Amino acid sequence: MKTLLCLLLLVPAILTAEEDFHLPAGPLGQVLDRSDWLGSERSQMLENKLQRYREEHGVDVLVVIWDREIPSELSMHDLAKLIGADWTRTELWAVILTEPNPVGRPEVRYGGAIAEAINPRALDTMVSEIITRGLKDWTDQGRVEAITIGIGREFIYLAQRREQELAVLREQ
Repeated sequence: MKTLLCLLLLVPAILTAEEDFHLPAGPLGQVLDRSDWLGSERSQMLENKLQRYREEHGVDVLVVIWDREIPSELSMHDLAKLIGADWTRTELWAVILTEPNPVGRPEVRYGGAIAEAINPRALDTMVSEIITRGLKDWTDQGRVEAITIGIGREFIYLAQRREQELAVLREQ
């Protein structure tokens, strides 16, 4: 009972934090790393791949290395969700969010009209498996890269599958 009461008291605070927090303008491309934590070579490689994913397949995957302070009422999960809602431009998107020298694993959030049309459990399982595989890399930067590319490839498949389903429906 106490837990429920605490949760009910926290919900307005979290909603207020999201309403009061203003994101800066989104990146011009797909990678935001002002701290150069990923390194210029890796950032450029990811930028090129992710730009191609967006232009050729309509999949928006953003890598955000967050080097600013986050309000204490806002979690990385909430921040990734806000970034996705504000900065993405396609019907299927993912945000891979971490901090320079992270303590935990990257936060991955996804959404868009295509994601909403897919069984949520199946999508959650797919993303969890990609994260698990990506976390096997030796470095934090390598983990972010592996998760990002894995998400991108799977989301391209989902977008293509959705396009095929819509083509079949149009033919009927």
